[in-house]
Amino acid sequence: MSPPRKQILFAAAIIVVIGFFFYSLANIRNPSPQGNEQSLDIERHGNEPLELVDLQVSGKSIKNGIKVKFRMGDDGRDKAEFKDRADWFKHIRIRMRNKSGRIIVGLQAYLYFKPLGSPILFSVSLRGSKQLEHTRLNPGDEIEMITDDGSLDRAVNRIKEHGGDPNLAEVTFSVEIVGFSDGLQWHKGHNLRVDPDRPNRWVFLHKHSMTKQEVADGTLTQKSFRYVGPNADHGISLLLHRTSQ
Repeated sequence: MSPPRKQILFAAAIIVVIGFFFYSLANIRNPSPQGNEQSLDIERHGNEPLELVDLQVSGKSIKNGIKVKFRMGDDGRDKAEFKDRADWFKHIRIRMRNKSGRIIVGLQAYLYFKPLGSPILFSVSLRGSKQLEHTRLNPGDEIEMITDDGSLDRAVNRIKEHGGDPNLAEVTFSVEIVGFSDGLQWHKGHNLRVDPDRPNRWVFLHKHSMTKQEVADGTLTQKSFRYVGPNADHGISLLLHRTSQ
């Protein structure tokens, strides 16, 4: 091969490398408008009083992308995968419908962030047009929920203080508490009532019998507003409001 031929091929290779470099640089500075791969886990329970009507991120519905992640009996998680940019969780809208056949007089729902390599869950409160704890839903009524800006800012700051990145965290949507006009409450698949012997104590009404230790481990105390159980070390508080007919 003649020297000029080699020089031409070498020059062409240099041009290709330079072109690829500038193409990559442009994509870093101007990422795809669709964004990166994101995901949201959704807690599921067999006796849920609220039905998911729609789930939107940045104005686009991702409900059709929801798939079963796992099931353990009636409980488990679903997963929605979608493309969006960083801080997508600031633009989430969740619409739910009361399918319980009963009047709901308050509820609580959260996004939980679990940073990579961290055992700690960071909670972000969701809100409607007013505080969810004071929301009344007749059977068939719907409610739209978004993140509470103050709660989100505090959670993001705490995650960063612990060395984490909220955009790399596993995010889970959870309906925690639903209160009914008959004085009963629903908590993650379990029904609760006030202990008639101890009015400041909530006890489970299970579909199956529980041991005394299980009841003790799952005590919900209205006075302290704290769930004394597996999540207690993570500082996750659950507000409980006694209701009357």
